[in-house]
Amino acid sequence: MQLIPFPPPAAWPALCRRPAADLSRLYPQVRAIFSEVAARGDAALADYTTRFDRVAVARPIVWDGAAIDTAAALVTTAVRRAIAAAARNLRAFHAAAPSGDYTLDTAPGVRCWARRVPLDRVGLYVPGGSAPLFSSLLMLAVPARLAGCAELVVCTPPGPGGALAPTIAAAARAPVEPARAARSAPGEASGAPLPAARVRVTPVATPPGRLSGC
Repeated sequence: MQLIPFPPPAAWPALCRRPAADLSRLYPQVRAIFSEVAARGDAALADYTTRFDRVAVARPIVWDGAAIDTAAALVTTAVRRAIAAAARNLRAFHAAAPSGDYTLDTAPGVRCWARRVPLDRVGLYVPGGSAPLFSSLLMLAVPARLAGCAELVVCTPPGPGGALAPTIAAAARAPVEPARAARSAPGEASGAPLPAARVRVTPVATPPGRLSGC
């Protein structure tokens, strides 16, 4: 940690500026992935799983409810309780937000309104592999459930041997039941193959109404 005591006000903007990464070098790779998935479908997803996740598969992995339960059972009771507490807190926070239609008169004769319509099917990308972020699943799935989305398709890169991360499985089985099933798709740091699968129709990766990830 670098300590800078009493910097002059003129130096504040530079000190507070967040580091910015140059992502331009990734654009050609991402475009190539999208093109490959559009042309070859699930076969391309399987190839990218082998390349990026080092898991040799013939087609994208689909984990059913039994597989999710088996993986979730590997999580300790303490971690399972922590996941349940996080899910409850997220639900309480999002449940406090306005729901349904609402109107607002912003000026005489000017009435604005908003209508919230849940999507039937949404895709949620959850980072997995060597760094499974089960919190991403909770932060995406809990508000989607509260919004009334009927079906959530959870996509995450497989771990060693093609296994589903136990903590992600446990989050999918949290008390608020944010997800009933999980699907894997290949991913790297940018997660590019998965969005490509969501946008381009493949036999396993049928695109949902909306794709979210964090």
